[in-house]
Amino acid sequence: MARFGCIFFLLIIGLMSVELYVVLELIERFEDVPIVLAAMLGLSILGYKLMMFHKNRIMAAFVQNQAGKRIIGMLGAVLLIIPGFITGAIGLLLQIPLVQSLFSRLGNVLMASVMKRAMGGAFGKAFPGGGFPGGFPGGFPGGGFPGGFPKPDDHVSDGGKIGNLKVNFPSSNSSKGTPKTYDVKPDKPE
Repeated sequence: MARFGCIFFLLIIGLMSVELYVVLELIERFEDVPIVLAAMLGLSILGYKLMMFHKNRIMAAFVQNQAGKRIIGMLGAVLLIIPGFITGAIGLLLQIPLVQSLFSRLGNVLMASVMKRAMGGAFGKAFPGGGFPGGFPGGFPGGGFPGGFPKPDDHVSDGGKIGNLKVNFPSSNSSKGTPKTYDVKPDKPE
């Protein structure tokens, strides 16, 4: 796994070197530094605007199962923000709807990977496997949770288990020595 990190780092250095070479060649060809810098700044501003455009529409696309296209569009916008003309050309290419359709499966895989990492990071301590068992919240077959959630009147000792769920309650070394119970039923209106 460390090899892939090194290769990625070397690819980034190589890309930056090629970008610098292209910028220096354009400066030499046009013999005017401000024009080249203004073009790079313009591409970065365009990339920012396109990133906001895709970001504002990604949730609607997610609901319509079209999030892969928006992810590819956002990736292209990020490439536009990076100063340089090669990344800018690739970023502009990724803004074409036909290209977004061609790479939408890759965008869906990226979206799933990001969601899995986000869910594993947020709930990794609650569920030992990292993330929710069985998938996304609310997607459990039969509407239940494997092992069941503890009910308010269940008495679990410190570090106890209910089904597959390990429950970690703070120690109850209070003067009474018994766990507190709470009434969770709503009062009837009179």
